[in-house]
Amino acid sequence: MENRRKFGKSALAVIGIIYLILGSVFLVLGLSLLLAVPGDGRMIGGIFAGIGGIFALLGIIFLLVERRKNRQALRLLEGGRYIEGEIADFQINYNVSLNNRHPMIAVVRYADINGVVHVFRSRNIYQYLDPSLIGRTVKVYVEDDSFQKYYVDMSEALSQTIEH
Repeated sequence: MENRRKFGKSALAVIGIIYLILGSVFLVLGLSLLLAVPGDGRMIGGIFAGIGGIFALLGIIFLLVERRKNRQALRLLEGGRYIEGEIADFQINYNVSLNNRHPMIAVVRYADINGVVHVFRSRNIYQYLDPSLIGRTVKVYVEDDSFQKYYVDMSEALSQTIEH
């Protein structure tokens, strides 16, 4: 079975798309005002173009950060090196809200051979997390033994939950 996961749109990607669209519109309007209107219109066009350029640049940066994060997770999945950690807890992510609902984050613990406990956190999960999932093992894809770059694969644990 191929380790190909679909990564949903995060808040950063949505904001990046909005900033890029609005920035591009403001940039085009500002440049057209700069070229078409003499006098004070040129100053307004410059302000529009400047603000549009800043927003478009921020949108591009946000999208590149999101793309890099998804590529890293995909690279970890394709690398195939994983450890099995135990779901220790679910936490509510109050930093993000969608339709007045906050996503959950799974906290996964892994104890290595030396007895050192490593704690990993999953990406935002927007579906119901049954408390009976606590204690189940999930795959945590890692790049090397330092565990700095990781991806918690919750797809196997969540596959048994059907939302109606």
